[in-house]
Amino acid sequence: MAKGNEPLKYDSAKTTPVHHAFKVTPEDFEPSIEFLRKNGVEVFNIENRNEGVFWGPQAYFLDPDGNKLEIYAGPGAKKA
Repeated sequence: MAKGNEPLKYDSAKTTPVHHAFKVTPEDFEPSIEFLRKNGVEVFNIENRNEGVFWGPQAYFLDPDGNKLEIYAGPGAKKA
């Protein structure tokens, strides 16, 4: 969490940078996405980041209340 002087502005829940992430093992990443989809959850962005602070497989979806969530299977934060 971070505190700013201005509220975050975004067009939709899918485009907000604010989200909660859940770390899974690399072996559980694809099965987790399949489970969500089989249960009617739209996974709207899947990427394998190789730059930025956190890198590796990531998938984003919304919970029933519209909160953005992430499944993350990378090694953690890159060390400088």
